[in-house]
Amino acid sequence: LTYYLCFTDPRSSTSEAIPSLIHQADLAASNARDLFPETDTSTTDGYAADALEEPTLID
Repeated sequence: LTYYLCFTDPRSSTSEAIPSLIHQADLAASNARDLFPETDTSTTDGYAADALEEPTLID
């Protein structure tokens, strides 16, 4: 049950490092940012929020 809730993306049949619920929340936030664009994209701490990226191994 945990595998199906956390490690499969509804858009693909492979397992992923980031749980699908996080992907869905990131997609919803991205769509909301597109609907309500602002001229200032920084947050209150001055850090510009970026979309989630797949983790990579650094050699």
